[in-house]
Amino acid sequence: MARSYLPAVSKGGSMRFKRKTEPGADARGSDELSATDRFIEQMGLMFEEDGQPRIAGRVFALLLVEDGALSLSEIARRLKVSRASVSTNARLLLRVGVIERVGVPGDRQDHYRLIPAPYDRLLSGMEARIQRASAFFSEAAASFPPERATACARLLGIASFYREAGEALASMIRRLTAARTSNTKRTSS
Repeated sequence: MARSYLPAVSKGGSMRFKRKTEPGADARGSDELSATDRFIEQMGLMFEEDGQPRIAGRVFALLLVEDGALSLSEIARRLKVSRASVSTNARLLLRVGVIERVGVPGDRQDHYRLIPAPYDRLLSGMEARIQRASAFFSEAAASFPPERATACARLLGIASFYREAGEALASMIRRLTAARTSNTKRTSS
């Protein structure tokens, strides 16, 4: 049986998770999750809040906290989900560009690991979506007839918002990349 997790709030108000026990099982036997398990579960919830599959968030989180590559079977076992679910969500993360598939000599299974700087890809993807939104609203405004000037002005306003947000994000990506490059050069010297 795959275990599920129930949120529990302590007297101090902090969130913790407990493993859900089988119906009729002794609730005193349910153990609290480790910090790693809590992190993985929370990342899954964060992905879900952003409209992504929870399992994709959990796979991403597991690869984020583990060193090296993990096989599809190992990820499924660790997350207590099916191999098919891991495979589907790993392909999603591959398309986003935050993980990579690697071969392990002597093993025919697919193995996955986090790319060295996944946040760059996440931010770049976000920037591309923001720029597409800006273009969409600009094109929509240009297609409106003159008698819809008020609607057109609102569309141009939101296009401007997206354009400026995209430019700010692009600037942040450049600064983060430059800082990481600078830190890498200092640590390798």
